[in-house]
Amino acid sequence: MMETSKQKTLAIFDFDGTLTTRDTFIDLIIFSKGIFSLLAGILINFRILLLYLLGMTSGDNAKEQLFAFFFKNLKSDQFLNICQKYAQNRIPKILNQRVLNKFFWHKARGDITVIVTASIKQWVEPLAFELGFKRVIATEIEILNQKLTGKFSTPNCNGPEKVKRFVYSFPNHPTYLLYVYGNLKGDKELMQLAGHSEII
Repeated sequence: MMETSKQKTLAIFDFDGTLTTRDTFIDLIIFSKGIFSLLAGILINFRILLLYLLGMTSGDNAKEQLFAFFFKNLKSDQFLNICQKYAQNRIPKILNQRVLNKFFWHKARGDITVIVTASIKQWVEPLAFELGFKRVIATEIEILNQKLTGKFSTPNCNGPEKVKRFVYSFPNHPTYLLYVYGNLKGDKELMQLAGHSEII
């Protein structure tokens, strides 16, 4: 009797607060600009942050405005250099070893491993590909004339947008055994697709 082929497994990992122990957007600002610049940026952008805390604007809008404050008009190669240094020198220090071990388990099995994150791909991809992740689905930024405009070129990849981007990248996902590792802040919708999910 012919054996049926083994169902392929697709393992999805959130990044901030799952693979890492903290939010890397704020951490990158501290790494590249310093803590005092971060505090100044928060004070200058206090209005939009207050509106977000009061539920009067989305976190996506607040995040984009804060990103623009720190990085608008920066040359794209300079930004990439910052992100590569951050990925090399800082992210390894804030990785969650327990979750990283789950990734290594999937990798050893030959599973397809993917990061789906609201973070920006320029600082996620370097370490992700070095570790052996097959794909990174992330928030992407707008670049015109080799400079950052301060805007996102895709919606912030969080919540329902994670599902939308994932399904677009893997339209045949129902054929896979699906694992999702994340937290309830932005992964609830993606976890609902999974045969196996784990809250970190």
